[in-house]
Amino acid sequence: ALLLAPLNLSAKHIAALSDLMNLQRENSLNSASPAQVWEAIQKLLSSVAKNAPIIVRLDNAHHMPTRERDDLVQLIRGTRDYPILFLINHVGEPPIKYTGGITHIKLGAFSRPLQRRHIRNLLRVISVSEQLWLLISNTCEGNPLYIREMVRHLQQHDKIKIVNDRAELVDDSDYTMPESLAAFIATRIDALDPAARGMLQLAAVIGDRFSGKLISAAAGLPDATLILSTLANHALIMREANGENRWTFKSSLVRDATIRGMLLAQIRDCHILIAGAISQLPDTKALAYQEAHAHHCAGGENYLAAARSGYAAAKSLMQKQQF
Repeated sequence: ALLLAPLNLSAKHIAALSDLMNLQRENSLNSASPAQVWEAIQKLLSSVAKNAPIIVRLDNAHHMPTRERDDLVQLIRGTRDYPILFLINHVGEPPIKYTGGITHIKLGAFSRPLQRRHIRNLLRVISVSEQLWLLISNTCEGNPLYIREMVRHLQQHDKIKIVNDRAELVDDSDYTMPESLAAFIATRIDALDPAARGMLQLAAVIGDRFSGKLISAAAGLPDATLILSTLANHALIMREANGENRWTFKSSLVRDATIRGMLLAQIRDCHILIAGAISQLPDTKALAYQEAHAHHCAGGENYLAAARSGYAAAKSLMQKQQF
């Protein structure tokens, strides 16, 4: 209350803000209603903006319930006469419908030149080795935040050396996913509905690349394109450019984070489903399918079937003089 005193807020507004911040209030039996909290926020922002322009940032607005989105629109309308800039980030369609004074800015991935420039600026070097560039470009999806966290992680683990203003990757290093990035990506995965999350987990067990035909069979669906498209809309996977029904993960970090979030029993069950799907495909005797079938049978703890498929794959290699 002492901090808010210069803003000339009423007692009810201070009480509502205290409830919002979970502060203890004396002689309080009833908590403020949501409407009272939004009214107090509007009064607070208006009072602050009388003295100087302010910026209000709201993250992940797509997670807001419909009622709160309507309240946010009312807040923007109620403060439109004050110098307040609202920055609202979201995924997908705009979370609020407001016709006055809103500018939509679509933020995409950094281009390859911008990624290189960003890495050079972070490391304060003139050039970056190709090995370091490939590691970051193949994992960070062109996301500047991901790039920053990956560079910080590599530096903290002494994986980058700088020689004559050139950043190079330390050879023969074992790279793990930064915990900060794992948390960022896990949040995106947790936002999925159960069907989409299960499909993503199945895809992660298949590998970096997978066919729509195989994953549909493994999931027990005639066609999984609709769910795969949902995952693509969340920037977790993408369709390969050749136009066929083949897909790949947006980055290796997404696949790694998906695997990390699965129980061992879930991974085993996915292997079992995938092995069963491979055995039903018409070209199951192809070498690549024999190798994949052996791998997934082993992952599903069906070691006898894994040995049979492994033997068949080895025999095929010997016949092709590739062994």
